[in-house]
Amino acid sequence: MSMGKVKLNMAGFRQVRQSAGVMHELTVQAQAMKRRADSMHVTEGAEYDYAPAVTTDRGSVALCTTGKATKPHIKAMVDNAHHNTLLKAVK
Repeated sequence: MSMGKVKLNMAGFRQVRQSAGVMHELTVQAQAMKRRADSMHVTEGAEYDYAPAVTTDRGSVALCTTGKATKPHIKAMVDNAHHNTLLKAVK
């Protein structure tokens, strides 16, 4: 039994990845990851951040980060460097 060829509709696939529903879910997941990272940090005063979903040329992306150069975010950078908190917050 041979397998047939499959041709993906990349334009349609990109449209789905850039849809409002997918972008909303990405933002929800980034917020949830931020909450998990904030709840498991070891460094006192560390505060993680997230960026809502934006479209890219291939789809959409949302981020959970250590943040910018504020004092709680610098503590989050130190916390993440020592304990891999963001990696542990991925579920």
